[in-house]
Amino acid sequence: MASNPEILARFIDECWNARNKSIANELLAPDYEHYMPGVEQPTVGPASYQQLVDSFIEGFPDIRFEVEDAFGEGERVCLTWTASGTHKGVFSGLPPTNRSVVIHGVAVARIIDGRIVRIVSMFDNASFTNQLNAPPEKAAESWKATARSAG
Repeated sequence: MASNPEILARFIDECWNARNKSIANELLAPDYEHYMPGVEQPTVGPASYQQLVDSFIEGFPDIRFEVEDAFGEGERVCLTWTASGTHKGVFSGLPPTNRSVVIHGVAVARIIDGRIVRIVSMFDNASFTNQLNAPPEKAAESWKATARSAG
C-alpha cells in the first residue's frame, strides 16, 4: 500500500500531468475541500476540483507540475511543487498572453484511508499575475471567477 506522501504525489502527477480525469474520483473523498490564496470559499468535491483543473488546462494547455518533495506523518502530508506553462488560452476571462509562467507552491493535505479529504494550496499569486502582466484587480477577480465556476 502506498504511503500518504506517495498518494498525494501520484494525485498531482496523474491529475495535472497525465490529464487523468478519473483520478479525482478515485483519490479525493466525496466531501473533499481545496483552499487557494485569494479565494474565500473552498472548492468542494471531486467534480468541482476537476473543473478547476480543466480551467487551468484551458488557459495553460502545456501546464506541468513537478513534485519536488513530499513528506508527512500520519494523516498530514506536505508537498512542494513547481508548475510551469504558457498562457495560450482564455483563463478566467483573461485573454491569452502567450507568456510563460513558473509558480512555486506548497500543498498541505489530510489523507484518511487512502483518500485525500483536504488540501490547502499556497503559492505566490502576485508573482503569477505579474508574469501574465495582468492588472492586480483583474487577476484577483479572475481567481474568484475560477473558484466560483468550479464550486
